Amino acid sequence: MSLVSSGQILDVDDIKPSYDSVTIKYSVFGALQIDRPVNFVFNTRLGGSVSLSAPKHVLVVDFNGGLTFASSQQLLNGGTGHLRYRFLPHKRVHPELFIQGQWDEARGMKYRFLSGLNCRFILVKKERFESVAGTGFFYEQELWSTEGLDLDGITATIRRLNRLIKWNNYVQFCYRPSEKVQLKLTRFLQTRPDRFVGRPRIAMLFSTDVNLSKGLALAIGFQLLYDAAPVIPIPHVYLNSSNNFGYAN
Repeated sequence: MSLVSSGQILDVDDIKPSYDSVTIKYSVFGALQIDRPVNFVFNTRLGGSVSLSAPKHVLVVDFNGGLTFASSQQLLNGGTGHLRYRFLPHKRVHPELFIQGQWDEARGMKYRFLSGLNCRFILVKKERFESVAGTGFFYEQELWSTEGLDLDGITATIRRLNRLIKWNNYVQFCYRPSEKVQLKLTRFLQTRPDRFVGRPRIAMLFSTDVNLSKGLALAIGFQLLYDAAPVIPIPHVYLNSSNNFGYAN
């Protein structure tokens, strides 16, 4: 979840709600992250998530934050807070509401806030294979600045504030070859539902989660993000790798 939200894309998850009782799950993690083309040397990140499921409801809260040494003298920071709610999640089609706040100084994002609603579809639900999809709209407000960024050809500080309505689409495939291993592939597309519809943000994500022992887990993830129209003149393509070791219960 935290890998995806740091890439400005809303994640979907494979929470299995309990239809007979209230279930609470939680996790905490520490991460070492490498990011290109931004010249990250070392990235430390801490975070966690809490999910609450009941016969007709699922509520997820995810949070993370970290410090990044971009050079020997520069210290950057970023983080995300995310809340998502689903009603009647066992239905093949059900609503999904979400709110997210974010900051990412490494990419020039001073802050980003969004809230919206998806229509979520359960496409396939087997014991070892699941597929879900969603489409909806959200309101997005974000402030970007080139201040402190090392960008070729940029001498003056550029600051831009966006307030937009965006169209959100995703599809996810999840495969569990065994009880201890999970493979997940997700594709996202976000764009403006107007004449700029051909200038989207697109992401492809792949993650592997391995339960090493009771409560201990290893997660390895990759994200390829393409932004056709960055708010400020930063690269259009980012490749992100995140390796997490954590505890869940």
